[in-house]
Parts: sequence; structure tokens; C-alpha cells
Amino acid sequence: MTFNKKKNIGFIVSDPAGLNYLDSYISILKNKSIVFTIIVSKKLAFSKKNKNISRFYIFDDTEKTIDLIKFLKNLNLDVIFLTQSSQKKSIVNKISRNLIKLQTKLFFVIQDYWGMVSLTKTSNKQKLYYLVLNNFAKQITAKYGIEKKKILISGNQTKTKNYSKIKNISKKNILFFSQPLYISGVKENLKKFCHLKKTFDKKFIFYIKPHPLDVKNDYYISLKKKFNVRLINKYESVHNLFLKNKIILNCFSLIGYEHSLYQSYQKKNIGLLLYVRIGKKINKTINNLKIDKLGEIPKDLPGIIINDQKKLFDILNNDRICEQLTSEYKNNVVKYFKKNKKNVKNFYKILKNKVFNI
Repeated sequence: MTFNKKKNIGFIVSDPAGLNYLDSYISILKNKSIVFTIIVSKKLAFSKKNKNISRFYIFDDTEKTIDLIKFLKNLNLDVIFLTQSSQKKSIVNKISRNLIKLQTKLFFVIQDYWGMVSLTKTSNKQKLYYLVLNNFAKQITAKYGIEKKKILISGNQTKTKNYSKIKNISKKNILFFSQPLYISGVKENLKKFCHLKKTFDKKFIFYIKPHPLDVKNDYYISLKKKFNVRLINKYESVHNLFLKNKIILNCFSLIGYEHSLYQSYQKKNIGLLLYVRIGKKINKTINNLKIDKLGEIPKDLPGIIINDQKKLFDILNNDRICEQLTSEYKNNVVKYFKKNKKNVKNFYKILKNKVFNI
């Protein structure tokens, strides 16, 4: 596919989950006539630069909106991909509220699965599309009043090139992937997890991976001292961690989807995935993230939902239950991604058509 002039495509990212999408979209769209520009929040300065990226910029979230918009105008971007951000003052949300001021021809919003929509007040004249993981996520997004024709099912949005087949899996550890501590209920869930350490001290090694957006580690260090849990480098490869831990826990992070996607490329079980939401605070947070009844969204994804500490205790205490749930999880992964393959192929065609014909 050739063009008369170069096309400038920009990605604007404020949250770590958004970084997972970059390589995938770049691999789909890369062409000699495409110039890729990445703009990330300062907190994501650790991100590795893809060799196909021509321009890479880092902005602090304290940057004035007027300066961000002026900078974007000077870049002359033909297409902009925005990832969702739960932080009101993030560069993504500052820009998203002012898209109408840009001359960009086409916008894509990589939608968070859990129902966050930061771009609901844009002009109907703008070419703006929301990218969601599956049909259920499309229904959720549509309930915010967004036209269904502007919601595209992308399927597996995250990169897959590193998902090689593995031969041997050996692990005895359990790991909790934390989410930003400012989210109500996250601290409470981490404590519930840590309280089980004493009971299962001889059976498991308990790990916590701090969230990259948590600049200060004081709270994590306090858990380490009080419960003798171990902390993982917040920037370590998640795929390596999947293989080192028998059980992966999170609250409602996209890391769960990453684990399921990784499992879909393996013949062997890589471990059990648990969505842990114990306590009123975390359940209220989840209710605020979506319109549907509690638990509806993650039920559409592979993984086991844990609503009380006793259920978590039983899984850790009983090897038979743990192995049974692990096998059940793997089977659900196979079913889910088999159903999703068609969406992926169709999306690639739609995306290229819209980008290459603006």
C-alpha cells in the first residue's frame, strides 16, 4: 500500500495498560509512508521504545492543557490513538477534552474493558471510534450513549509476538498484581491477601508487584515489614512473572486479560487467574466503573472471581480445588479466544481501511 505523502500517526498514553497496545497497532499499520509518534506521561518514561517509532515525547501530568494542544497542533498528526485514563488530570484526559481544537482527521479511543469512557462530549462531526475487546464491552460502551457504528470490536489488542511456546513450567509462588493505591479498596484487598501469609507460609511464597503509577512505595514496604511478603520490581516483565507464579491475583486490572491471552498460546497450564474483590470499598469501586450488576463484566472473561476471603482460603488450602479451577480456567481461555479470532481478523481490515483512506 503506498501513499503520496507521509501519514503521521500518534499514540497518547497515560496508564501502563495502554503501553501493551502500542506494539500491536504499530505492527498492523507500519509502512514506509507512516511516521509514528508516541506521547507518554512522565510516569511511563520507563517504557521501551519500539524501533518503528520516529518521535517519542514525555510530558508531566502537570503540563498546562493549552501547551499540550499547541504542541499537538505543531505535530500535524493525521491519526491519534488515545488510551483510557482513570486519572482526571492526566495528559490523556486533558487532551481528550479538547479534541475539537485539533485538526487531526481521525481519532481512536482504546477503550478500557471495565467501562471507563473519557470521551463522551466530542463533536459528532469528528471521525472518532472506540476500540473494545468484545461484544459485551461494546454493549457497555453503547450504554454511555455512544453510537454503535462508532464502536469497533478489536479482539486481542495486546501484542502477541513474544508469546512463544514454552516447554517447562515450574513454580510455587503466588503473586498479587496491585493496582494504583489511590483506587478505593485496593489497599484493603492487599491486606486480605497478606493476612493469609501466616497460614500458608510453608506452602507458598507471597509476592506483591507494586503498580508502576505508584511513585511512592511506602505502603508496600509497610506490608513487607508487617507480613513478611516479598516485593517484585514494578517494571519487571509480566510475561516472565506469569511463568514464575502458580496463582496470579488482581482486582480488575487488564493484567488479567494479559494472563488469559498468554495462556491461550500455551498447551500447558501456566497457572490460575483470580479476580479478587473482597470488601465493600473495592465492590463499590467496581460498581462505579460500569453500569451492569456486580461481577457481570469479569464473568465474560476467563478467570475466577473471589468475593470473600474464605473462598480464597479454600483455593490455597486445597490442591485438588486449585488444580480443578486451573484446568477450568484454561478451558475457558480456549473457548473465549477461539470465539474472538474472527473479530481480530475483521478488525485488522477495518482499521487499515479507515487509516489508509483518510
